[in-house]
Amino acid sequence: MPPHFSPITAGALGVELGALRGTLVLREVSKGTGLDASDISKWENGSKLIPERSLERLLDFYDVQGERRRRLLNLRESATKVHWWAPFREILDHQMIGEIEVEAKATLLEEIVDDSFGYLLQHPNARRENAQYYWQQPSPDDAELYLEVHRRRRQRLFDNPPLHVHAIVHELAFERSTDPEVMVPQLTLLRDLTAQGHVVLHVIPKTSGAAGRVFFRVKRYSFDEEDSPTYVFSEALTAGTVQESEREEIRFKRAWARLSALALSPEESNDLLHRRLKDWL
Repeated sequence: MPPHFSPITAGALGVELGALRGTLVLREVSKGTGLDASDISKWENGSKLIPERSLERLLDFYDVQGERRRRLLNLRESATKVHWWAPFREILDHQMIGEIEVEAKATLLEEIVDDSFGYLLQHPNARRENAQYYWQQPSPDDAELYLEVHRRRRQRLFDNPPLHVHAIVHELAFERSTDPEVMVPQLTLLRDLTAQGHVVLHVIPKTSGAAGRVFFRVKRYSFDEEDSPTYVFSEALTAGTVQESEREEIRFKRAWARLSALALSPEESNDLLHRRLKDWL
């Protein structure tokens, strides 16, 4: 079993294995293959990556041959590919790794955040300051590892082509810090990113009152390829953290429609951004 594996690819393989099992109960497959039923269940839900020999036994049992067999074996192999985030797995949980993997391949990120800017849009100075809110007294070494992960993930904004980001954020994010060493580089970064055109801000003004307050964070990643799935990562909008379903799509779209109706236009949001930056300078 490889020490590292892709939770997204393992999940995709698990869906295929579940489809192959069909109406058979786990104990039938276990009896026919000699594999443990609990392991088969974990392979199907993607929480564990199936060993190659076990996959071969399952495919024999299901009589999968030809191109489909090769595709599933290749899918399993691709799940073991080592990416830049592999050395950071000790500080990243399974779900976070899944999000990073999706983020690395996505072309569009739509996010709704509360009273701060989204993770990728945060300047390193702001991210460091936020450590006191999000990290439970990390060691200095761990704190630097978290910041290095942040630096590497932010690189998606500067890739060619870059990740496009549409963000709904509350105006209170502009008051997140009272430190000019944090806010000036933060607002300067946002000014530059929005000027390049691949980052679009929708700011909910404070005048929107209680209706405009956001107490959750949710992100939706999508891809250029036709028929590609979308992934919704939520911290409070739904019970799940990683979702890929019509239901979660509907939830996200409803939240986005409601809040974007309260938000300033991108042009008005950029004007607000420039005014706030000018106030700091």
